[in-house]
Amino acid sequence: MSRIRLFYTIISLIIVLFCFLMIIIDYVNFSLYLIISLSGIFLIFYMRVIELAKINRVKNIYFQKCYPQKFLTEHDELMNGFILSQKQIHKNQLFKITVYLNLGNVNQAKQILDALTVKTAQLSIAELYWLLIGWFNYFEEIDDLEKMEIFFEKIKMLNNELPQTFKQKTLNNYLKIQARYFIKSGIYLDNAETVFIDSLKNRKYFINVIDALYYLGIVAFKQNKKELALERLNFVVQSQLKELSIYHKSLDLVELISNEPTI
Repeated sequence: MSRIRLFYTIISLIIVLFCFLMIIIDYVNFSLYLIISLSGIFLIFYMRVIELAKINRVKNIYFQKCYPQKFLTEHDELMNGFILSQKQIHKNQLFKITVYLNLGNVNQAKQILDALTVKTAQLSIAELYWLLIGWFNYFEEIDDLEKMEIFFEKIKMLNNELPQTFKQKTLNNYLKIQARYFIKSGIYLDNAETVFIDSLKNRKYFINVIDALYYLGIVAFKQNKKELALERLNFVVQSQLKELSIYHKSLDLVELISNEPTI
């Protein structure tokens, strides 16, 4: 809840309670009390709508416009006006890991990972799951396949212990994690390709489209389908989203493929 909404909520409740006491002593009639009460409820509801609109606007900076640095700045400014629970703080930190890695800021991502790992005992099973994924993403970013495999196995083990409802919500994410491990290892490339092709069918967020085409480009490259790889990777490059780490990786791969001698 934002601090300003909390303020208005408290003020509205005080006014409503005061008016209720006035009704009891016949100082205020019921119609006036009803109007004041409904006005207070409307104000609280309206403040919540404004909150959600601000949150969605900031989320779109990252998910749709793919500007992670701007997202971090505006998200921090927005959250400074909120009263956050420990769970919400952890959620924000876990998401920041992904954003920093997408920026290629591995040191800042690792700082959060280290800080949360120290507090593992305080994390819920769901938060621990996202923390393991954060470590998996980190080791992928620094190109450490051995550690990726270790954390993939940990994610698999924990996935079996997760509540069924949570597993259903995160199934697509888990399949992508598995597919990325396959791609990095150079195994089951057809399966990995199917996962990311399926993810393109849900184009809710543009950053997921960019992400999927990057991995599909790597799959095609490892399958020696150079034209297809260039087609997929060039989509990422032509997006001109230069803040994203995968933009620069795609550009490097395009140059590598284009400079390879043809047989």
